[in-house]
Amino acid sequence: MDRGALMGLTRQQVIAYRVAAQGLMRDGSSADKLAVLDIGVQDTAGSAALALDARLAKPTPVPQSLALAWTLRGAPHLHWRRDLDRLAAALYPLSDADALARVDASAGMRKAGIAGLDGFRIAVDALRRIVTAPTGKGAASAALTRATPDGMHRYCRSCRATHVFEMVLRLPTLAAGIELEPDTAPPVLVPRKGAAMPDGPDVAALQALVRAYLTCSVRARTPTSPTIWGSVAPTSLRCGPTIWSRSASRAVAGGCPARRRLPSGGDASRD
Repeated sequence: MDRGALMGLTRQQVIAYRVAAQGLMRDGSSADKLAVLDIGVQDTAGSAALALDARLAKPTPVPQSLALAWTLRGAPHLHWRRDLDRLAAALYPLSDADALARVDASAGMRKAGIAGLDGFRIAVDALRRIVTAPTGKGAASAALTRATPDGMHRYCRSCRATHVFEMVLRLPTLAAGIELEPDTAPPVLVPRKGAAMPDGPDVAALQALVRAYLTCSVRARTPTSPTIWGSVAPTSLRCGPTIWSRSASRAVAGGCPARRRLPSGGDASRD
């Protein structure tokens, strides 16, 4: 299809495409074969089990081929274990501005003169030293606080203590080769055996992640749509044109011109 041409779709076709792309036909035979795992399944208070059951012909245990980690937006997600190295590189901040845009410590870091990427690397290196065995979140947070500058800390009223901001702890864990032990509350951080340690971003891997998101959800109006970055990577919108995958087609859905972008080669136009 000519990428400059508009694809005419009905609302029913778009919904049908999304149901099929997200595997909601309830005909899956195994959790580790679900296409939605290309972008991960969020697990909050058991939500991943519900999401998997909604896609399978019958409930099955979560296979060992899946792993739980703090990934997209710093939230816990189930992913294929084999994808974690590539995902760590895909979610590595693209720039200082991008790194600051992702964390809740940005104001304090700017005031202290801590560059975004420097702060991210400090946290990654510290977590690699801290989490060498299963470690509770509280212990990991306390140790990370001792290993990082004051500009990355906040006073927490509920804890009645000063510790690192939440995203200063969560976001660097994947790059530090850390996953989460399932069914633990508070979370237990576990070193991932044989994990590759990225030292910078992989733009191609991030483009593949964005394309997988579009294939699954079909929910972007423009290359810098907050919908994409809010769901895939909370990156600075200024980075959007750099990582935007060009393999997309414009579409008209329900009479709303150019409000959808669908990955080329998809079957959204089929009945």
